[in-house]
Amino acid sequence: GLQPVLLYKVKGWAVSSRGRFPVVTKNSLTGETERKYLRWDEIRSLRLEKNVLFAKNKTASRAMEKTVRSYNLQPSFLCDLCRQSITFKRVEELEQCLKLISKDPEVAIHRVKNRLELNYNDEASAGYRDVLINLRIVNTATKSLGLDIHVSEVQLLLESYAEKKTDTGHKAYVSLRNLRGE
Repeated sequence: GLQPVLLYKVKGWAVSSRGRFPVVTKNSLTGETERKYLRWDEIRSLRLEKNVLFAKNKTASRAMEKTVRSYNLQPSFLCDLCRQSITFKRVEELEQCLKLISKDPEVAIHRVKNRLELNYNDEASAGYRDVLINLRIVNTATKSLGLDIHVSEVQLLLESYAEKKTDTGHKAYVSLRNLRGE
């Protein structure tokens, strides 16, 4: 499928822009689970690849729900079945990553949604903000698999907002989304 191709690209963009991924580790003193945001080179050197919380594909039930609620039964509008995110400490790093993606010759960008804009109403997303990019990856691998027409989603976010994607924050977002019927 497309997920390994997207993951390969996302890791490359992250390495080139100092992007980070969420990693779950156990505190050796307290035994409690901790979430950290580490660069890919740090993850590899610490051999924590299996601890990275990469995004999973959207579930079939959520895809059907979104098709009915938001897209008037038109599944071709779904563009986040395959998705990933990259987290940054600084806005400049996020901007660098956005530039890298926009200049990647294997990427066709369909939409950029900037939820970091000052006038963005973050109440609609339970305080969560990011830069969301809907894109297609068009290369030999995706063409040979017939996946070059599929639109994926890449979320670029600051670490301070990444915490809103935790279980509690996501539950608040889902509640708001359900109230709006999305």
